[in-house]
Amino acid sequence: MLETLTKRKGATEGKVVIFEYERWLSWLALLNRATLTIFCGCLMLLGGLIYPWYQLPSLTGSSFGINSLLMNFPRLMVAPLSLTLFLVIVWGFQKLARWLLWGGLLIPLLFPYFVHTWLPDVSYLSTAYYQQGRQAGAFSENHLPEVQAQWKQNIILEPVAPIRSLANLSLSDSRFFQLSAGDRLVQEGLGYKASFLAFTHKGWELTMIGIIITLLGFYLKDGLGTFIADLKWVALFATLLFSCILFSIIGTNIINYNLDVWFAQGQYQRVVETSQKLQFWYPPLKADEAFLKRLGEAQFYGNQELTALNYFIKGLEQYRGGNLGQAQVDFQAAWELQPDFIPVRGYLASVLINQG
Repeated sequence: MLETLTKRKGATEGKVVIFEYERWLSWLALLNRATLTIFCGCLMLLGGLIYPWYQLPSLTGSSFGINSLLMNFPRLMVAPLSLTLFLVIVWGFQKLARWLLWGGLLIPLLFPYFVHTWLPDVSYLSTAYYQQGRQAGAFSENHLPEVQAQWKQNIILEPVAPIRSLANLSLSDSRFFQLSAGDRLVQEGLGYKASFLAFTHKGWELTMIGIIITLLGFYLKDGLGTFIADLKWVALFATLLFSCILFSIIGTNIINYNLDVWFAQGQYQRVVETSQKLQFWYPPLKADEAFLKRLGEAQFYGNQELTALNYFIKGLEQYRGGNLGQAQVDFQAAWELQPDFIPVRGYLASVLINQG
């Protein structure tokens, strides 16, 4: 009897050992190439949520009233996407997870366009900082002995030139429709400019890399055929989206050209109303000197009341004429009337710097 019980106990323990061994094998089976790739991609995606995507000097943000929450809004959009992706992976919906990742990839890819188009104040400051940095670097290279002789002393640089426009993609240039203008379209239209890339933070890069690596892990598991099938739909959707952005830029340029025609015809009220609407739909025009000058003159000839824009144009004329003192007075008046007037801040800063 005792011998029988001992045998049964040994058999039971053997079954437990086999069960534990099989369970460990099932866990080890998960540690394949595809799963590890997905895990690494998710870790990078988590890093993209932790670190900021874009960062200007802190003093600049507080001085110019930059909304840091709005600047990092795309990063906040990735947070619920990551949570949804985690739940979808746990539930085993592979196809839905892949499409979530493809859709999420659009967020960091369109982030430069978002900053350039819908955050003109951020784009203006980053462009100004970048140009000043290049100017200081060029001065140091061209005047190296002078810089070395005045090491750790105040060095007088060349006069600072303010930014004249953020809307530099114009149909008036015949090269716009040439294939060679593709790089310019990417830089000026989609916002992938050197001035933007100079202030990107590692959160933006980690998010893109994390999404791409996670997608790679899924396709290692699902095969090349699945990747090709998904890529057809992704290419179609990306083409439609890019076409919408391109047509919006072309449409803005066409309307802007018509504004010149209406201004020449003396339709000042129409110019004012259309310009204000166009600024709303394409914010980079808020920092376009030629656009603002035409709008201010249309307001003046249309006998409308004086605004910050009129003082800005007066200051602009004084600035071009070299009368920096009077230009400062006019720019200051425009800034007091409209503190969020982007070019006024740039020109006022240039006047103060150039006056020493």
